Amino acid sequence: MEDIRYDLVPPKGLEEVCKVLTSKLEKYNKNEWKFGLKWSDVLSSLKKHLSEFEQGHDFTESGLLNIAHVAMNSLILADFYSSYPYGDDRSMCPIKKPII
Repeated sequence: MEDIRYDLVPPKGLEEVCKVLTSKLEKYNKNEWKFGLKWSDVLSSLKKHLSEFEQGHDFTESGLLNIAHVAMNSLILADFYSSYPYGDDRSMCPIKKPII
């Protein structure tokens, strides 16, 4: 693969994800997600916020974008694929996973 192009990441979208992560500091310790969560819990949160978005509810009660929550959960799952594969508790998880 060629050099990774970080300049292609949408800055406003990234800012919205950072707002969500910052809001989590009111309830959780900094970077607590890095110590592992069940993948199914992250997936459940992703689906909840996606459903809210699909139903036309753009913002959470705290004023954050539901779609930013979806993006945050997606990024965490993408990170877990290499950093926390043993947290994969999906009911239909693949038998063999490629090593990243």
